[in-house]
Amino acid sequence: TGLIKRETTKAIHAIMNFVLVFILSASFIAYAPDYIKKINDFSSDISNASLSLGTKIVMPHSDSQGKDSVDLIRDSLFSIQVQQPWLLLQYNSSDIESIGIDRVESLLSTSPDSNNGEDREKIVAEEIEDRSNTNLT
Repeated sequence: TGLIKRETTKAIHAIMNFVLVFILSASFIAYAPDYIKKINDFSSDISNASLSLGTKIVMPHSDSQGKDSVDLIRDSLFSIQVQQPWLLLQYNSSDIESIGIDRVESLLSTSPDSNNGEDREKIVAEEIEDRSNTNLT
């Protein structure tokens, strides 16, 4: 009789464990979008806090006070991945100060679609002829 009681107790524990795991799994699956959203919000808050703290430590007295650290990283990535390679291809230099901000701004601010592209072609022709910029075509 002791053996039967022991086996019955083990069977009841196994069934209870199965039911408990099943209920927990089903509830997690049913509410997974809510859980994932909460975890994502928490992770985003931690990331923003660490980026803000890192920005304050690295650049404590810069002119970027009040800007979001994510915006600073976005601006830095844009400069590294888009602006500097474009300047290098168009002007053979990535230093906007040595090129001249007015030259770069005149090319960037002129739409290639306005006036059937003639305004932009005029600026490019001026760059090629007056400034001997052979990178532009």
